[in-house]
Amino acid sequence: MSRDRETWEVTQRVGELTTKLSFAVELVDAYTEGRPLGSPTVGLAAQRVVAVENPSGYYLFPDLTTDPVDVVVDGGDRYFDERVTVYHSTSAPDDASAVEVTDRSTPVEISLTPTPAFQFAPGTTTIRGTVVDDAGTAVVDAAVSLDGFAPTARTTATGEFALLVPATASDVVRDGDGKRVTDPTASTGGGSSEDPGNGPPGDGPPGNGPPGDGPGNGPPGNGPPDDGRPPNAASLPDPRLVVRHPDGSTVDTDLYVEAGRLTVLRIQLGGESLTADRLGIY
Repeated sequence: MSRDRETWEVTQRVGELTTKLSFAVELVDAYTEGRPLGSPTVGLAAQRVVAVENPSGYYLFPDLTTDPVDVVVDGGDRYFDERVTVYHSTSAPDDASAVEVTDRSTPVEISLTPTPAFQFAPGTTTIRGTVVDDAGTAVVDAAVSLDGFAPTARTTATGEFALLVPATASDVVRDGDGKRVTDPTASTGGGSSEDPGNGPPGDGPPGNGPPGDGPGNGPPGNGPPDDGRPPNAASLPDPRLVVRHPDGSTVDTDLYVEAGRLTVLRIQLGGESLTADRLGIY
């Protein structure tokens, strides 16, 4: 037996303890697809069990005796809290929105959605705003997204949201002195014989002159318009802003989004339509 004089803890080797991993959890930032910022905590609902985080960033649950369990994640200020039901030793029902662990070496992935308090890097294309109904009341837990881009934001108790737009160079075109995001779901290829492209006329085969002692060479013919050239940048449409109400209904509208800037909106839902008022671009 020995005593550590700095921590005053009594230590004594009494044997070896063997534990069995029930499952592990991996937290993923829904926007960056990397490790979340800050220090989220992972535990089990209705139990005084907190997962052990290992040096690799995985949260471990050993020697669980109950199945299933509800994993709860406290995302702090930066992320929404999450709750996931996990079956780690029995099969999940077919109709259950739960996770079944079939391989303990594969962690259960839980995606964390950033809250409006999340601070994005400068130069990131983002949309922030609030969602209200036709009476001006905040709409809680609505899903806000931009069609063609993966991230989906959720509204808070005050209707606020923050949405990342991970636009790439192929999604962006010049617009005056700036750049705007285009709809990635729209076709950008050239036309076909029924739907010509925007290229200049092609050069057809030589025409046939009037009969003579030798073959006549008339002027060149005009072939069909060039095929396969992308449309002009100005013709590429804006992406569609999509809002899914908690009752399951969905409404959308076109939205001008300036690349590399912050767009601030006030979105008002009214029946089968929405109005997106742009409050500023920063």
